Amino acid sequence: MPNQSASTASTLKSAVSVSQMAKMLSLSRSRLYELVEQGIFWPPVYSVADHRPFFPRDIQEANLRIRADQIGANGQFVIFYERQPRQQTQSQSTAANRRQNNQNNVAASLLQSLRSLGMTDVTRPQVEQVLAECFPNGTAGTDESTVLRTVYRHLRRSGLS
Repeated sequence: MPNQSASTASTLKSAVSVSQMAKMLSLSRSRLYELVEQGIFWPPVYSVADHRPFFPRDIQEANLRIRADQIGANGQFVIFYERQPRQQTQSQSTAANRRQNNQNNVAASLLQSLRSLGMTDVTRPQVEQVLAECFPNGTAGTDESTVLRTVYRHLRRSGLS
């Protein structure tokens, strides 16, 4: 096997796991296994002691060369697509906005309920702060009466009422 550049060879370890090899090749583990089955990449070897797959240095070098040259171990040409960095999608930002709006609606509803219970001096920022302290992961899935009781008790104990 021809030698890799000195910088690449110095960064290689004696042996790497399947996950590490996949990361070095900018592939997922499942895609790496698919390409191994197709004969594009050299397969891992298995430890006699614990039967775990690993890639020794020479196979790492060969697989990295395959990735760079785009000619598989079986002699086939292969085109690798570069992963694009993930950007926040419209649906993700919409979901975040919905969660924020839901928390705003919860705070407004709680403020109204607390005022009807006689806590007329409580402000919305105070309610939002108590919600953040008592429900750091949000109130989704929690009964409204439980949220109201928790916030009411917290405000009473802290003397904010």
